[in-house]
Formats: sequence, structure tokens, C-alpha cells
Amino acid sequence: MHRALLLVAVALSVRADTLVEKTTFRDESAWRLTDGITEAIIVPSYGGRLMRYGKVGGENWLWNGQPDEPGEYMRWGGDKTFPGPHSMWRFTAKKSWPPPTPDTTEHAVEKTATGILTTSPPWDGYGGARVVREYGFENGDLVIHHRITPAEGSAVPVAVWVITQCEPSVAYIPLPKKSPYKDNVFWFDWSKRGTSGNLISPTLLEIRPTVGEVFKLGAHPERPALAAVRNGVLFLQRTEVEFSVKGEAAPRRGPRDPGAQYPEGADGAGLSVEFYHHNLPPPRHYIELELLSPLRPAREGAALTTRWSLHDIGARPAAEAAAELLQK
Repeated sequence: MHRALLLVAVALSVRADTLVEKTTFRDESAWRLTDGITEAIIVPSYGGRLMRYGKVGGENWLWNGQPDEPGEYMRWGGDKTFPGPHSMWRFTAKKSWPPPTPDTTEHAVEKTATGILTTSPPWDGYGGARVVREYGFENGDLVIHHRITPAEGSAVPVAVWVITQCEPSVAYIPLPKKSPYKDNVFWFDWSKRGTSGNLISPTLLEIRPTVGEVFKLGAHPERPALAAVRNGVLFLQRTEVEFSVKGEAAPRRGPRDPGAQYPEGADGAGLSVEFYHHNLPPPRHYIELELLSPLRPAREGAALTTRWSLHDIGARPAAEAAAELLQK
């Protein structure tokens, strides 16, 4: 844990498996959530980003910029949610990069019955929609409900785009059994494939990040999830979406909406998981684990739930542990 963290033990009454405390992170006001085993720290002034996730007293799984760069918002790191996909920004925003002001502006925070909820300022290009994230622990998982609020009258396609910056020794991406892409992996055309990727099987890609290579890839597995491993611990991210089935009155929940179009990629094979590798050397070296919801008209809004968990795998082969956990 960062030595600069000053925890204020002011407990707020929420459900039994989530304790909420006010705290500071690098001298910024922050909120800490914990179930007693794992903890998360959210910093409203850092564009509402989740800046720390790890075991209580353990290392931070999220990459953060250096403390001497507090004003360099591009170096804040952590975990964030944008309206996406990024490929749409050239049609909806003044610039494709950097992100607009909601990424750098303080997000509002309120306490909920299960944890906290953060709300961004309105996003230009998406009809003034806002990004809402609700946090809480449930059965050992950090559960984050992400929403892009509806934009009245807007037909712009939008998806929830969740971006987690971290620095693992190895990462794993599940692949579909059948795909229009070679080896079931979609490579973005500007990518340099390099030497990082290794197919463990037709349905599992292993990536060992190599400093200096820049690339991005994606896939549309039956069960969208991502895994990263460092120091004998596996960081698992899974998704849940709500979808309707014809002839059924009640909506279903599952890891993927089988009838929806996902962003980017081919029709019927859009991407629900993506992986980006940054090419700068340490301490600015990181990768991004990215999860996407189905596309929806912005007037309807979009939603995605992510579940995070940490698993001690010790000396067990990382690929074996990842293959098992990614299927659960």
C-alpha cells in the first residue's frame, strides 16, 4: 500500500460485506471499500478513477503514475469507464485523443446501501450522457455496475468501455471456439504483433508483455473475461449483462448477450474483450485490460457489470490456473 495513504476509520453503515471509509490517496480525498480481505480506493478528483485494488496490506494491482507527476492526468492510471468504442470518437467528439474533460474533472459521489456510486460530468458527443459507476463487495468479488445514462433523442451507438491499467508479468485472453479472425484473435490494423502473444490453445491466448512493443487486440469469447498474473496471484475480471429473450417476460443475466452486436470487429463477432500494450519503458510501462458491453443507441443508454477477484495460485502454472478460472 502507498505510504502516502492516510486511512480515516470513519465507518459508514452499508451492507455487512462492504465497509466504506473516507480516506486520502496522494493527498486527494478518496473513498475506501473493503470486505476485510480485499480493498478498493476510488479518487473522485482523478476523474472518478479506481486507483487501488488489492489485498488488505498487499500490493496494488493497478498501475499508477509516479507521485511526482500529480498534474499529469494521462499518467494517473487506475481503472476508468468511458462511452465507447474508441473508434467512434472521431464521429462524436472534437478529437479522438486525449479523452474529453469528464476524464479529468471531479466526479460526484454518494453513499448507497451497498457501497458508493460515482457520476461523471456530461459527455459531449454523447448527448450529455454521464458515466455512472456503483461499487460494492459481494461474495468476495468487487462488483462494479457501469452505466452510460440515456441521451434523449440520440441515435449514436454507444457501449460501456471499461479500461484497467496494470502491469502483470503475464495475461490471458479467452478466445471463441469459432471466429472470422485468424487464430480467433482480432488485431487492430495499427498494431505491431511482435513476440508477446502465444496461443496456448485455440481458446486461450497468453501474452507476456515486452517493453517497447505497442499493439492492441480483441476477441469475442462465449464468456467474456480477462486474467493477469503477478507474483503467484491471478487477477480475474468477468462480465455480466442483462438481456431479453424472445417470448420470455423477464430479462436474463449472463456473461454475454447472445443476440447483441458488440463494438468493433466483424458483424456478429464484435469485441467484448480487448488488450492494449503501451510501448513506453518503466515507470510508464503498463498494459490495459478492456471490457465492453453490447452496442446500444445512446437514447437507451448502456450497461455492464464487472466482477473482480484475486486468486492465490502459488507455483501452479499460470496458464493452467487461467484456463480454469476463465471458464467459471
